Amino acid sequence: MSAALTELVQSRLAAGAVRVPLLPQVAWKLLTLDEESDVRSFESLVYGDHALAAHVMRIANSVALAGRVPVLSLRQALVRLGVRMLREVAIVAAVADNVIRLPGYDAELRALWRHALRTALWTKVVAQVRGDDEERAFLSGLLVDVGRAVAFRMAVETALDQGRRIDAAVAFEAAESLTTLVGTVIVDAWELPEELRAVVSFAARPHAAGRYRDLVLVVGLGRWLAATEEEDRLRLDDHAALGVLGVSQADVRAIIRQSRRVDELLETFSL
Repeated sequence: MSAALTELVQSRLAAGAVRVPLLPQVAWKLLTLDEESDVRSFESLVYGDHALAAHVMRIANSVALAGRVPVLSLRQALVRLGVRMLREVAIVAAVADNVIRLPGYDAELRALWRHALRTALWTKVVAQVRGDDEERAFLSGLLVDVGRAVAFRMAVETALDQGRRIDAAVAFEAAESLTTLVGTVIVDAWELPEELRAVVSFAARPHAAGRYRDLVLVVGLGRWLAATEEEDRLRLDDHAALGVLGVSQADVRAIIRQSRRVDELLETFSL
């Protein structure tokens, strides 16, 4: 059944008959606004989106990010988060609002969504230790796995359109086959940079990614860390990408020490 469902979703995607999550105008503007812009520019954008403003206030006051004094205004929240984390919050909120709620399948979608978030957070940690662009790493890690959640939803909705309610296992199997395709469709629909398309397209074969190889390998490390239990993360020493990326044993220890921080941020971002 899943093979026929996969083909049907593929044909509907080609025909434009299924929708991908839209990137709200506010999120798109935040991604493209110069980091050196006055805080008032960011404040006016966020203020115009009540749902995003609520997410920003909640996250700024979360256990993971809260300071000694509670944040009471949107401007204070923006200062605490900073421009880069604000962009991350905007993307997370935009995708989550479009993906994780579907009656009868909420638990499965939320699990897929949390895994995508976990991958994004671990990818950011690896990038931080290497001195890479952390914002790019977070978005890359999110996009490489969020396609699976969107594909799962598409499979369920396509079956429902055909008058059938499918078991979650069937939707999972279809989603596994569709992850890369759906991920590239999302990147194209959002008009994101070429490097992000490469991350999604070459996730399974990083050495074919050309000049984006290292970014794809960093995301691969993030995915491995996200899928590995804490007690098994010491096996990161054996990961084939470490030598290629120049990640030292000291770097590995620094990455693994972030486990608790990643867990805190995962709870913070899990809307």
